[in-house]
Amino acid sequence: LATIKVLCGLHSMRLNCKKAQKLMMVSWTLSYFVLIGGLYVKYPRYMLPVLPLQVLYGAWLLVWITRRQIAVGLALIFITLVGTGTYAVQFIRMYERPHPWITASEWIYSNVNVDSYMLVEKWDHPLPLTIDKYIDDGVHYDNYEPGTLNMIDLPDTREKFQTIMSEVEIGDYIVLASNRNYGPVYKNSLLFPYTKRYYSSLFDGSLGYKLLVAETRFPVIAGQSMRGDPIVSLDIALSENKIYGDGFHRTSVSDESFTVYDHPLVLIFYNELRLSFDELMDVVSQ
Repeated sequence: LATIKVLCGLHSMRLNCKKAQKLMMVSWTLSYFVLIGGLYVKYPRYMLPVLPLQVLYGAWLLVWITRRQIAVGLALIFITLVGTGTYAVQFIRMYERPHPWITASEWIYSNVNVDSYMLVEKWDHPLPLTIDKYIDDGVHYDNYEPGTLNMIDLPDTREKFQTIMSEVEIGDYIVLASNRNYGPVYKNSLLFPYTKRYYSSLFDGSLGYKLLVAETRFPVIAGQSMRGDPIVSLDIALSENKIYGDGFHRTSVSDESFTVYDHPLVLIFYNELRLSFDELMDVVSQ
């Protein structure tokens, strides 16, 4: 604001206040966009500070079109308001459903035997969550034997996967609370060749684990989902289509803020075939 006032007072530059304001808004938006867009990590949430200005620029464009072609402009305004308004309402209604971590935790409490060996991943949220109504019955997270798979802290080596496979061999269930680990692994397969083969084998069933739960939530508009799906985005083949397939259209994955925290895809696998350690190592070493 102080800079705008200075520009407004510089008559020699022949800039009025409106032009000075527009100049500052454009300069700041472009500078921020170039700076943040040039970072190695490009999370969409980093662009939140420029979203209000993008909305203003979009509104200004609609007004500019309307002043020149009123019929076209009004049609575009109507489409914009109806489209964004409908999506906003359906997005909010999505929160009427419980968080996928809660739904998956309730499934675990209802279907998994106490003292089962549950394998969760480091950096992901451990499940099941503590839920009050189950605590009253004396059932909570500590009733299950938790094991943690350290998938991405260390570079891929055979020794790393010998440790992981020794856990997978004796595990009863593997819980993926989100795509926080397998998402980056699929995008960096040269850095994590063993880990990618592990996930591919887990998803297609060759690791001996069967998919029992695929829980998420998403907005639906006129029967069409607005579902950002990490499975589709990473071109992953799942063996159990009956569990994962629900008839809804799937699109590429959205920002990690949503797919990890807001409405993650929770996958729970059961150790059905009970492969030996050597068999598991053969699978991930192929």
